Amino acid sequence: MCIRDRYSELYKRMAEELGVEANCVSGWAKGARYDPEAPLGPANHDWNAVKVGGKWYLVDAAWGAGNEIRGKYVREYSSYYFGPNPGRLIRSHWPADEKWQLLTANVSKENFEALLKYNGDFYDCGLLSTNPDTAIIQQREIVNIVINYDPAINMQVKAKLEYYNGHTYTEASNGWFVQKLSTYFHCTLALSKRGKYRATFYVKLATQENYYSAFAYIIHCDQDAKRHKELPSVYKDFSATKAVLHAPLTGPLKWGSVVEFKVQICGVKEVVVQTNSLVPLNKDDDIFAGKVEIDSEEVAVYYMYPGMTSYSGLLQYSVIK
Repeated sequence: MCIRDRYSELYKRMAEELGVEANCVSGWAKGARYDPEAPLGPANHDWNAVKVGGKWYLVDAAWGAGNEIRGKYVREYSSYYFGPNPGRLIRSHWPADEKWQLLTANVSKENFEALLKYNGDFYDCGLLSTNPDTAIIQQREIVNIVINYDPAINMQVKAKLEYYNGHTYTEASNGWFVQKLSTYFHCTLALSKRGKYRATFYVKLATQENYYSAFAYIIHCDQDAKRHKELPSVYKDFSATKAVLHAPLTGPLKWGSVVEFKVQICGVKEVVVQTNSLVPLNKDDDIFAGKVEIDSEEVAVYYMYPGMTSYSGLLQYSVIK
């Protein structure tokens, strides 16, 4: 009997000792070593269904107790796996007996395999859904991702884009850019060349120090970009100030060109663009905009609050000649 069986059997016995009706549920789970491009193979996980107050609930005590991180088991309690919404759990757990989906309309195994897996921290931190919501994406040059969230919860999201070189994944520099809007995050990914990519998204509550993995896409790009594109690098204040970038959304910027900058940020006295000199943007309510000639190897955008005497960073762009 493997560990996953022991958890479900133990949980069933404990529930029955308390007079609670419980069943072990066998099926497929997208665990730590899940690969959306590999066939699922034989059933690989057990969890439970418990009946409380005349209603069935799903429980995965094994996943709720901890998880595997870089090949090692780490104890880390997660309340999410004790009675999650069945419509959410179906993204990661598919029972061999479909009645234990506990859904009014069952999800086929084929659709289960295609669905993007959301980790427990996705919901714990107030994220709601994504578009696209499939694990594998076919796209060229620019990929746009929308992540809907609960506005009542204050969270932050970041990403990591990696390119597969045939053996391992290596991080693609300046490959992602995330903005937080009123009810959703908008993320842009820049694919510079043909091949396979992995885009991993991380989330944390504003009160937490560490980010946690929320979900990951596999992206296939079938052609090289017509022009090399980089996305702006962000300072931590970009998210904290709830700034919104309207332009320019991609780089690198071209030396000698005149570029329109437009940033939306509330409560700020001044926004400037640093090239060889500081160029202030024109203020119209909470919109700062203006045209700037690019004449330095790097370009940065800074802001200043009323009453302050120094600037803080928002964004940085690379420049090509």
